[in-house]
Amino acid sequence: MKPRRPVEIAEKPAFPLATGPEGKGLRVYTTTATWCGSCLVHLPELELLKASGIELVGVPVDPEDTAEKLAAYVEKWHPAYTMAELDEEKRSAVNAFLIKQLKTPNPPLPSSIVTDEKGKVLAVMQSVPTLSALRKLSARP
Repeated sequence: MKPRRPVEIAEKPAFPLATGPEGKGLRVYTTTATWCGSCLVHLPELELLKASGIELVGVPVDPEDTAEKLAAYVEKWHPAYTMAELDEEKRSAVNAFLIKQLKTPNPPLPSSIVTDEKGKVLAVMQSVPTLSALRKLSARP
C-alpha cells in the first residue's frame, strides 16, 4: 500500500461545508457511504485522530443514503466523527470540490479535506490523514 500524501492547497479556498462556528484547530472532513467497506476499515484511524483532539466530520456523499440509513450506520458502527446532514445540493458541492482538487472524475471513498479553524482548506487527500501529516499541516504558517 503506497503512503497517503495530502495534496496541499496553496490558494486555501473555503470548503463548501465550512459554514459552522470556527473550530479550535484542524478539522477533518472525511467522505463516507453506508455501503463503503473501506470507510469501515479506517474507523480505528479516525478514533486515534479524535483522541488526539482533531475535530472530525463525516460527509455522506451517496444520494441513496437517507437520514434513516445514516442514523442506522452511526448506531451500528459508532464512528468517531459527527455525521453531517447534507441535502443533495451540498453532497454535489462536496463531490465537485473533490473532483477539482483531486483531479479525478470519481473521488475515492474515503477522501478527506483538512481545514484550519476558519474553514480554509489546507489539504485534500484520498483516504484518511495520519496524525503525523496533520501535525505537519498545523505547523505550517
